[in-house]
Amino acid sequence: MNLYLHFPFCQQKCFYCDFFSLSNQEYLIDDYCQSLIKEIKLYGKKLGSCPIESIYFGGGTPSLVDPENLAKILASIKENFQVNDKTEITIETNPDSLSKEKLKSYLKMGINRLSIGVQAWQNDLLKLIGRTYKIKVLLQAYKWAREAGFQNINLDLIFALPTQTIEQWQETLGQVINLKPEHIACYSLEWDNHSKFANQLQNGKRKMASEKLDRQMYHLACQKLKKAEFKQYEISNFAKEGFACRHNANFWANKNYLGLGVAATSRINNQTWQNLKNIKLYGQKLKNDEFAIEKIEAINKKDKLVNQISLALRTNKGIEQKFLDEKKVQNLIENKLVKQKEDFISLTSKGKDLLNQVLLELDLF
Repeated sequence: MNLYLHFPFCQQKCFYCDFFSLSNQEYLIDDYCQSLIKEIKLYGKKLGSCPIESIYFGGGTPSLVDPENLAKILASIKENFQVNDKTEITIETNPDSLSKEKLKSYLKMGINRLSIGVQAWQNDLLKLIGRTYKIKVLLQAYKWAREAGFQNINLDLIFALPTQTIEQWQETLGQVINLKPEHIACYSLEWDNHSKFANQLQNGKRKMASEKLDRQMYHLACQKLKKAEFKQYEISNFAKEGFACRHNANFWANKNYLGLGVAATSRINNQTWQNLKNIKLYGQKLKNDEFAIEKIEAINKKDKLVNQISLALRTNKGIEQKFLDEKKVQNLIENKLVKQKEDFISLTSKGKDLLNQVLLELDLF
């Protein structure tokens, strides 16, 4: 089992973000953490103290939550589930919400993987996308993290940002590689429907990067990270040997995960569900010893297989050929969109650019 805990609090919502989050409402944090602990206990009883492979504190900005509350939440997880020294425990952070003391507290309570949102190296780009710090703040936070003792750090980057040039992206990659993190994630900007950027795009105030530039940036990242000895294990994720993110890898392997917190989603066996997206109603439900679930859906065999294939194809390992139609696979091989290695089918470099086309040709949509 893998646990995801959603912390929806932010100093300011990034202009590209479509996740459920709340700006400048930190006064709700203490009560929210109590609700999370209540939810943990309810699921502990329902699922029966099952072993936990990974724990992921996501958001939002989990690093806005004080370490005392995080420690209580982790203690509750350990009381209600089986957690050991090998469990991967990740926290997402923003550079300007970190301090020496926080970082030391994270390690002391058992958090062993740090993910820092960098996104871009140029201060003007950071401001353009709604980030609330300058690059010197990141450098200080990264230094503190190393001094505190973190040995597994991921840095998140976004490319194809509005006005971003290939030269700026090259500088971002170079500077981040020079920091020598264990893991780097590179995501193409998504123009999510309810984000500020999407509204600006619809109103003609913002222009999307061309598909050509997007792909140039992606291939540049693949080339530079490979040269720096980062192994690509998924379309957007690159790691030094032994540092692939277990939480993400388990998700792509279609393993069970439990989402805790407002708006969090879960997938266990043949069911998927989502929690309420209203933080007040979420808290009220748990206060009454009720699960805060908005909707539950059954996953039929076909949907489960489609999900399994589409997730596995994102990884460099790929999917076992037995799950795919042989004739369709041969067509994809002839078009150099997939390749075969032993009993597995995986995407070529061209296939990674055209993933949706591959899925369409496999009749997964």
